[in-house]
Amino acid sequence: MKTLLASLLVFLSVTPGFAAETRYYDVEVVIFETRDPVALRSEHWPQTLNEETPSAWIELGLPFTGDLPDEFDPRYTFVPLPEDNYQLNQEVKTLEEAEGYRVLMHLGWRQPGMDRQRAIPVRIQRLIPPVEGAEPTAEVAAPAIAEPGVEPGVISVETAEAPVPLPDSQYMELRGFIRIALARYLHVSTDLSYQVYDDSPAVDPAEGEFNPEEAAPGDPIYHLHQTRRMRSKELHYFDHPVLGALILITPFEPPAEAATATPPG
Repeated sequence: MKTLLASLLVFLSVTPGFAAETRYYDVEVVIFETRDPVALRSEHWPQTLNEETPSAWIELGLPFTGDLPDEFDPRYTFVPLPEDNYQLNQEVKTLEEAEGYRVLMHLGWRQPGMDRQRAIPVRIQRLIPPVEGAEPTAEVAAPAIAEPGVEPGVISVETAEAPVPLPDSQYMELRGFIRIALARYLHVSTDLSYQVYDDSPAVDPAEGEFNPEEAAPGDPIYHLHQTRRMRSKELHYFDHPVLGALILITPFEPPAEAATATPPG
């Protein structure tokens, strides 16, 4: 009897018409910076980073040049989420009104639940303009700390205790990937970097196009790299001393008529 049941389960799993129905999700992400001097001093921030680029990724709003499984409806596969569907507007307002925080990006998209082998990351890339009303960056005099063999008023980087503040009058580059995979639970991986860019880029920041190679050398890179298991409908906070993220994943049920219609293309 057990052998018969096992054979039946295998038959149902591979027979056309009995495949598991594709589940779709609305993904909403809020990325923000924490401008706390104590947080900036909490860790040693690298000046170089070996960033791994996935073999394939999705650029929201642009056609995907790779292959997607036929069972995924293109109308609900990595399409930008209408802002009317955003659920984290109150959280964004709270961050914007709080002292010491700045919202860098608020975006959303709709995608199918994809297993870990097929999950495709969404590319995040944005040029963050200077803080509104900020004064031009100026050289800051070093504190007068007397050290053996060192003239007063000179301090070395190795012995400095004062944190290097996030620049107010320079552009910052936010880049990386967010990948969502579906197994028994949803698994979210963030790989985001935040770094000082040129203070006078030769591109229009409103266009969001820039050359990462022009990032200012020698400036620290703040790296948010975490993987977390999540449940849908629960707001999750990805913690970091400088760069934080709020992520909410909500199941999306395609309309009944859309579910039975033939997907375009």
